[in-house]
Amino acid sequence: MIPPEYDYDNETIILEDDVEHEITHETLIAWFCVFSYAISTILCVISLRIFRHYQKLWCLRNLIHFNFILCIVIHNMAWLTALFSSYFGAYKCVITFILFEVIKFCVTSIFCWMLVEGVYLYMSVMHCLHAYKVNYFACASIGWGIPLLLTGRKLATLGLQELEDILRCFYIDESLDTWSVYLIIGIIMINLVILFVIIYVLFAKFRKVEQKEWKTIRNLLRALLFLCPLLGINYLFTLYQPQHPEWLAQLIVYYTLAVNSTQGIFISICFCFYNDEVRSCISRSARQTYYSLSVRVHEIRRKSLDGSQMTFIGNA
Repeated sequence: MIPPEYDYDNETIILEDDVEHEITHETLIAWFCVFSYAISTILCVISLRIFRHYQKLWCLRNLIHFNFILCIVIHNMAWLTALFSSYFGAYKCVITFILFEVIKFCVTSIFCWMLVEGVYLYMSVMHCLHAYKVNYFACASIGWGIPLLLTGRKLATLGLQELEDILRCFYIDESLDTWSVYLIIGIIMINLVILFVIIYVLFAKFRKVEQKEWKTIRNLLRALLFLCPLLGINYLFTLYQPQHPEWLAQLIVYYTLAVNSTQGIFISICFCFYNDEVRSCISRSARQTYYSLSVRVHEIRRKSLDGSQMTFIGNA
């Protein structure tokens, strides 16, 4: 029951302040995601250019990284393009539907490439003599083929009513289908087991090492920690979306947004820019460029001096 002297104006002001605070909060989160996705896309495109330019980097491991990063770029570009769906005019509904399907395809494909990364890592560590049996066709079949089959299966089940709803902007399905969700959960679990197995083997291998070699082991464990985003282990905390308490639900939402928008930044920095092979190729290319420029400048100076001497002799 409302008290007889209840201040309605005060309540209205409080509600307006709460709404304004919520709008400002959501705007900050949205701009953070846009900025992160944009930076992620730029860094990933640079990484793709580096992997494509230097033929010395064309090994299977880097080809897997290349496809993984390419999938992130397609996902980010589709996500950023979807922000401008209101400017698509008469084709807005169809283009928005296509963009959402591309985004969902890329999400599934990203996790499939994470599975490929995990399997290749497992073969390289546990069965290094048989790692050569892993070929690119098998990797591409998992990374691109499985998501393509799942997407095609879903699109094939669309009826005439769904197609009409798409044209009228009544059909916007942003969620993944059940098969893709189960596949993603399975991939995270498999990669988690692979990571634990590798850690166990490394501990067993270096159990009796000398004290001075523990620094090497610490660096190795740190490298394994960096593998968590590559294998999708960081998505383990996003599998469960709690509703209560509210602070935990909000924390999971923020964590999910941060992981999704910065995934490309972490992958491109750790597995391209900090890659020793990549840095070696870039350093060699920089030295060659500097040497060629020095030679060219020297030739220009020599020709200039020769021309000056000829002019002096002619005047004499």
